[in-house]
Amino acid sequence: MESSGDFAQLTNEYLADLYAAEPVMATARGVHDYDGRLPDPGRFAAADDLRRCRAYLHAIDRLSLSSMTPDERIDCRLARADTQMRILDHEQVRRRERQPSVPIDTVAFAVYLLLSRDFAPVARRAESALSRLRAVPEYLHQARENLSNPPRVHVEAAMEAATGAETYLRETVPAFAEPQGACGTAMAEAARYAADAVADYRRYLSEVVLPNAGDDFALGEELFDYTLRVGMFLKETGAELVEMARKTLESTRREMASTANSIDPGSSWEQVVHDLKRRHPAAGGLVAAWRDEMERARQFVIERGLVTMPPNESLSVTETPPFQRATLPYAAYVPPAPFEENQQGIFWVTPVDESASVDARERQLQGHSLYNLPIIALHEAYPGHHLQFTTANRHPSRFRRHFADSNLFIEGWALYCEEMMHEQGFYADPRVRLMQLRNQLWRACRVIIDVEMHARRISFNDAVRLLVEEAKLEEVHARAEVRRYAANPTQPLTYLTGKRQILALRERAEKRKGSRFDLRAFHDQLLAYGAVPPRILHESMFAVD
Repeated sequence: MESSGDFAQLTNEYLADLYAAEPVMATARGVHDYDGRLPDPGRFAAADDLRRCRAYLHAIDRLSLSSMTPDERIDCRLARADTQMRILDHEQVRRRERQPSVPIDTVAFAVYLLLSRDFAPVARRAESALSRLRAVPEYLHQARENLSNPPRVHVEAAMEAATGAETYLRETVPAFAEPQGACGTAMAEAARYAADAVADYRRYLSEVVLPNAGDDFALGEELFDYTLRVGMFLKETGAELVEMARKTLESTRREMASTANSIDPGSSWEQVVHDLKRRHPAAGGLVAAWRDEMERARQFVIERGLVTMPPNESLSVTETPPFQRATLPYAAYVPPAPFEENQQGIFWVTPVDESASVDARERQLQGHSLYNLPIIALHEAYPGHHLQFTTANRHPSRFRRHFADSNLFIEGWALYCEEMMHEQGFYADPRVRLMQLRNQLWRACRVIIDVEMHARRISFNDAVRLLVEEAKLEEVHARAEVRRYAANPTQPLTYLTGKRQILALRERAEKRKGSRFDLRAFHDQLLAYGAVPPRILHESMFAVD
């Protein structure tokens, strides 16, 4: 890669090569030139990507930042950080070798994105899905050859994901394929062979990999802090974030005790939350309940003028696909692609497992408490994730749309919205406030677990106990949570850390503007940058301070 071109030229070349090598990523981003392909999971392909990343990093490091516009400088910094993290992954984290769920997720999403997003005629998407389904057996065979000493926690997660993926391929894909004529017939057959390949992969994990799996999954304190500093633009170390989280834990406990006492004098917050969780929609009404609550949040944002609503956005509320239910016991949001015209997000609601016992079904329903629905709806939809993503996806810089995916901003904004919507009167019921505080307590626990577990100062089981004892999660759900934290170091801490940084931005803006401060204008300005790390926003939004 030549270093003489400008940033836009270099990045166009880099992204073109990246999307060709990572076709499922391309589909997710809304680039549809490679929709019929799966990535090459081989070691040579990984080596090629590493060389590509190094060449790109070397090239952009030779560019002159002084000749760029402020927006171009932001894009360049984001691109540099993203590339450094890809290099770190290849050289030291080694997700392809250490996390057996990566190929399962790739296969499942490769097909799911084509079936669920209405970006092209059904027939064209079906042809692409057929091509990908036919590639699954060879892809998984190669992928398993690349595994190298994956830890037990990642193997177990992959086995559960494989069970869900197999169900999806055997049931959902043929149902989609049925009306598609000859292509549909071929799809159903290919889906059956793909499901068999997934089942074989799961057996391989169970019989060959799991018996030899070790217990050390931690990233390590040095790499963890490097990721905070270089990938996330944070000044704080992990240890400093834990100190912040412990203080938040204490202050949140005090407010929860006071709020619980106002609801039921003499009762602890644990007792009150336990009672509130027993009020929930019926199993058959979960999707409708979530849809109604999200529409209520949307109307509140519009009526109060809290932020400008992006054009052409919509949100579909539907059941979680089977391949994701093992790690998503309740619900989750899937954003629209940044390069697609159709800006429809998807909100997954995990249905109750009808094969489970009566007690287990009731425990799952308690995750959909009527007093928790307003909080999660605004967090995931309006003005939280969905509004933020559909705004960011219309940024004029295509480079920003690719590289600006800071979890600190994305999760921080959504958690900030929980507090802001309380302040604005969206929910005045102390029972809803108690549930919001309980979720904040959970987010503080996430910071502590994320840092301490990957620094090898607490064990997996210690982390589960912390969630059970402090946040009062059911043990089965706490284990699923910690399994996710183990696979995604530095992501769990972004909620509370990001919220604090966005609050600091608002406080700075309020101080600067005084009586002229306008909340909607602040939110619009903030979101207009895209999902940029808050530290960059501090430097850009207040450049003349």
